[in-house]
Amino acid sequence: MSSASFYKWCAKFGGMDVSMMTRMKELDDESKRLKI
Repeated sequence: MSSASFYKWCAKFGGMDVSMMTRMKELDDESKRLKI
C-alpha cells in the first residue's frame, strides 16, 4: 500500500485514532519488509 492510498484509506476510516493508524502503517511496512 502506497502512502497516498494509506492516507486515502485513513480519510475514509477517519473514526480510527492516530495510534491505530500508526500501528497499521507499521504492520504494512513490516509486511513489505518480510516479502523482500
